Amino acid sequence: MHQRKYQWVKVIILAGLIAVWGGFWPSQDSLGEGDDRGNATTNRIEGVAQFRLDTDSGPMAIYAFQSCLGVLGFNYSYSKFAGISGAAFKFVYDTTEAYEPLRDLFPTDVLQSASAQIGFEDAHWETGRSIDELMRIIKREIDAGRPLIASDLETSAYHGLFIIAGYDLETSHLLVQGALRRAGYDSIPIAEGWDGSTASPVGWASNPVFVFGRQVKGSGDARAGKNGPSIAAAIEIMKGGELEYGRHPGEEPYLGEAGPHTAGYGLKAFELLSYDIAHRPLVTMQDGEPHLDFGFLWRIDSQIGQLQHDRTQAFTFLRQARAGLPPEQNALLEELTASFQAVSRDAKGLREVFWQAMPPGVTTADSAVAYARGSSSIVLNLSVPMWMIDELKSMGEPVFETHWGWVMVADSPEKRMGARLLVRAILSRERNSIRMLEELLPDVDTRLERERPEGQQGPRGNR
Repeated sequence: MHQRKYQWVKVIILAGLIAVWGGFWPSQDSLGEGDDRGNATTNRIEGVAQFRLDTDSGPMAIYAFQSCLGVLGFNYSYSKFAGISGAAFKFVYDTTEAYEPLRDLFPTDVLQSASAQIGFEDAHWETGRSIDELMRIIKREIDAGRPLIASDLETSAYHGLFIIAGYDLETSHLLVQGALRRAGYDSIPIAEGWDGSTASPVGWASNPVFVFGRQVKGSGDARAGKNGPSIAAAIEIMKGGELEYGRHPGEEPYLGEAGPHTAGYGLKAFELLSYDIAHRPLVTMQDGEPHLDFGFLWRIDSQIGQLQHDRTQAFTFLRQARAGLPPEQNALLEELTASFQAVSRDAKGLREVFWQAMPPGVTTADSAVAYARGSSSIVLNLSVPMWMIDELKSMGEPVFETHWGWVMVADSPEKRMGARLLVRAILSRERNSIRMLEELLPDVDTRLERERPEGQQGPRGNR
């Protein structure tokens, strides 16, 4: 009798232990990942800072990335992230008209590449998941203290990048921080499904969310260390190739022409750019009226502006790698950084060929025509009174109203040749930079020094 009672006591104790252990053991979601808070219905990560708006989806993603990493204990400069992700070394040129997030293609996943170098080995874009699956992923990450990055959660948002900083399952809302947000978080309904850009070769996707995942302990700075893994990637990005896009159904409303389209990156992109400059007219006749190809003008401004921006980051990133080089390689590094500076300078000059402001001193239609003829710029922005615009029109000058204001086109074979010479100079420097990177590769140390973020400026984009 006593023995049987003792056995029941053991069963009760064992059941109690199992119950206690069960309370400490993380539950598993359908993806096999632990949920650190079990059945919590609300949670938020405090302190996710508002991030910077940028007209290019890749740099804007890096700004969002910085904001996320700030609450994860990392404090690195924008140029570091641009360098280790490969974004500082890219150049993509697309010859067709498309919505900017489609045109801002990346031959590398900038967020995944940067995350991997600081120890988030499983960081990736989740795409094509059902909303139920995504909510389990979002809950798991927020409960573990890791924010997420998503695009186009609100269709009214320009380029639509958001940081998911919390959830409220009781009201079916997400707490988000974004470049168009106030200082605090906004609460938005959990979407039933959406399409958006990923700033990666994945391009446009269904329900895109970037997930950091668990960080491998002891990696971090050491993993982004000797022998420059980011430099090896940079070489391949600069050599280039082709990127196809326009296949996802969600992209169709944003394509000027039926897809798919192919964009070139690296050396290939400069060949496409040079061909466009040589052969693509800015003004064509349609139904007997002159028509401005604004899409071409927009692409030149945005994509060359991005080249100017990125090579400035490449220059800064490599200057920060100086400490890891043997003394005999310093001269080569100086030559390489000077090459990137020159590319950024020539890219600025190329943009100004296709967009330059008419000087304030030009106050008559005749003086505007004279200035335009003598200028090296093909397109001049006219911040002048409307009567002067009307007078230029009456003189038969090609004057057009654009999204960026009134412009006057003063195209000529000589100006096109000047633009092509700038492209040729940039292409030559890019080839030399690849050669120098290959020579530096065995010695470059790209370890991430913990530092305060630098206030880097992005391209002008839409005016």
